[in-house]
Amino acid sequence: MKMRKLLICFLLFLPLGLAGCVQNKPPAETVSATKAQTTASTTEVQTEAAPTTFVMPQDLPEVDYDLSAVSNTMMYSQVYDMIYNPDRYLGKTVRVLGPFDQYTDEETGKPHCVCLIQDATACCTQGIEFEPADTNTDLPPKGGMVLVSGTFDTFMNGPFLYCVLRDAVLE
Repeated sequence: MKMRKLLICFLLFLPLGLAGCVQNKPPAETVSATKAQTTASTTEVQTEAAPTTFVMPQDLPEVDYDLSAVSNTMMYSQVYDMIYNPDRYLGKTVRVLGPFDQYTDEETGKPHCVCLIQDATACCTQGIEFEPADTNTDLPPKGGMVLVSGTFDTFMNGPFLYCVLRDAVLE
């Protein structure tokens, strides 16, 4: 009897847990309303490392997943899904907004650019690597905000699979 109650509770709450797992494509009227709000005002984003005001560009190109237009919780959840289910996103264009970081691989000497994604409480951080399409792109200082879009891809480094936005453009 106890197992039956547990199973019923699980089945009742399963749809709530899956509600955030749908593709990040709002209805057309929501997209146009969001664009109208974005063009009517600027978005201010601050980080602890380098407090800055970030002004969203007026006319952004269309992408498959615009994570810059969702809450931190949704952005973090979507990136988490991209990392654990990369095949769903291969070849899709993705836009992210977050603090910039860069590190150099000690073995190869190759620099890696990363847009950091934090959850709502900023206790958990994930990064999504990006490769600028133009190698002469001026990068922000570490901790500065970056709005970047590129084509989602994966690569292997030893036994590990990593995600990257290729041909990335800083907007």
